[in-house]
Amino acid sequence: GRLKVYTHAELADEVESARNAQLFLSALSGAAGAYSAAQSGYSETTGSFTRNSPYGTSYGSYSTTTYIPALAQAAIDASEDRTASSMAVIEGQAQDKLHELQATILKDHTVMPDEWHGGMIVFDAPAKADTGVAEYTITLRFDGEEHSFSITQQRRP
Repeated sequence: GRLKVYTHAELADEVESARNAQLFLSALSGAAGAYSAAQSGYSETTGSFTRNSPYGTSYGSYSTTTYIPALAQAAIDASEDRTASSMAVIEGQAQDKLHELQATILKDHTVMPDEWHGGMIVFDAPAKADTGVAEYTITLRFDGEEHSFSITQQRRP
C-alpha cells in the first residue's frame, strides 16, 4: 500500500491539536488544584474528655472546624502559579515544535536557477511483515525523471 506523506500544514495542525489538549488538561488540573487549595484553609479539631465531679464521672467528645483565609489564599496562589507555569511550558514547547517544522519540513517552493532547497519529508510508518521487517520503495519524480529508493527497515539485533 501507499505510505501517507504529511504536509507542513498537517504536521502543524497535529502540534496545535496536541498543545490544545495539553492546555485543556492543565487547566482542568489547575481547577482541581485550586479547589483543593481552597479547602486547605479548613482544619478540624476533635477530641474527647473525661470529667470527674462529686456527682460521678462523665465522658464526652468535641469537634470544631476553623477556617484560616490567609492559609487558603496562599495555597490558591501557589496552585495558580503552578498552573500558569505549566501552561507557559506547554505553549513554549508547541512554539518550539512549530518553529522546528517551519525550519526543517519541505514545503511547496519554487526553486530558482542556482538555488537549492532542502528539508525533511515525514510519512507514516510502513507496515512490517511477521518477521519484523518493513520493505518499501520511495519514488521521487523530478524534472521529468523518476528516482526510486528501495528501503528495508528492521530492528538492530
